[in-house]
Amino acid sequence: MPIKPKTNVQCYIYDKFNERGMKIFEKRVRLILRRADIFGDVICHNSYMKRGNGRGSYYQCAEIEINREIYTLAEHTHDSELWDNWENPTTQDKRNLFLAVLHNQAQTLKEIITENSELCDQTK
Repeated sequence: MPIKPKTNVQCYIYDKFNERGMKIFEKRVRLILRRADIFGDVICHNSYMKRGNGRGSYYQCAEIEINREIYTLAEHTHDSELWDNWENPTTQDKRNLFLAVLHNQAQTLKEIITENSELCDQTK
């Protein structure tokens, strides 16, 4: 029976260490990454909103580190209500945004990781 690759997830999005909901969040991140066939050591760094070009244009961003490579996932949105409520986001808001962006961008992340590994193989 083949051994499945392991995914270790750590979360850096918290107010105090070991707070309620952290293990559940890490489990959800692990599940999303496994479904996209992404394995390795993962650190969830941050999630945030930033203004895009033009009025009513915003980006939802999530920063994730996989096997010592940092990736910034960005997703375009026109949700001004989310932007209006983003002045003082709670830890839970940041985690929810991180999960939403990761869920929607998991396949894109897999393609980026695959491209990077192919480029590294070509340079060897």
